[in-house]
Amino acid sequence: MCYLTGQPNSRFGWRSRTVMKRIALYGKGGGGKSTVCSNLAFQLARMDQKVIQIGCDPKGDSTLSLTGGRKIPTVVSLMASRRISEIEVAEFLSTGESGVDCVEAGGPEPGVGCAGRGIVNVFQLVKRHDLLSRYDVALLDVLGDVVCGGFAVPLMKGISSTVAVVVADNLMSMYAANNIARGVLRFERNGARLAGLIANNLRRPEGRDEVAAFADRIGTRLLAVIPNDADIVQAERARRLVSQTAPASEAARLFSELASNLISSEDQKASPKPMGEADFDEFVRTVIR
Repeated sequence: MCYLTGQPNSRFGWRSRTVMKRIALYGKGGGGKSTVCSNLAFQLARMDQKVIQIGCDPKGDSTLSLTGGRKIPTVVSLMASRRISEIEVAEFLSTGESGVDCVEAGGPEPGVGCAGRGIVNVFQLVKRHDLLSRYDVALLDVLGDVVCGGFAVPLMKGISSTVAVVVADNLMSMYAANNIARGVLRFERNGARLAGLIANNLRRPEGRDEVAAFADRIGTRLLAVIPNDADIVQAERARRLVSQTAPASEAARLFSELASNLISSEDQKASPKPMGEADFDEFVRTVIR
């Protein structure tokens, strides 16, 4: 099992224990981030890691594939009629079929309230119950195309030590990834480190080279390229994981390899070098086709 030393964060009062790896997956909405996160969680559980996946998307659907399509109660829904001090772990923590424990932050009704507030609330509960100390690996599935303090909580409060960004070969996905790199750089003082990029949902064969060039341009590495193939599509339609439905597939092998690498390798030491607006525009004009 992988044990890392968490760094105290006196500014926010968070104290992580020396018992776990905390991996936040960020990325633009609709880029397959939850698919990547859930398959990683499943593969890590197969490696005898005790795993929790915390969905930080307002839709509350990060863990659907882990629970066989069953939606679990969100923290926001529980707080509609309860104070946070009254909510117990058993009310918001569910165990998926694979043995991965699942939590969903949830969010408000459209047009009402702040989506990031659900993330703030879920980590208040996590801290109150000292939940993360029970696990070897915590995976945080975080929406990354909204510039909002709530979505930055895992970085801001030093909850996530490792950040991986799911990115596709298109302008908006890379724009979001560049902004996420800026957030990591801002909160490095709290222990956040950018491990690299995970290419997913690539449109064209040359997309791999474009994402690799983008990774190099912002001072990080390409961790994996996940194929956009029929095995993944069929698993998603069945509310399952390709690691379950097609365990011998190339996609399942890549998820297994990525999971092993994320928990066994050291976090990248070099700081990311996100682009400014002018440099990003120039990169898009000269590299992205």
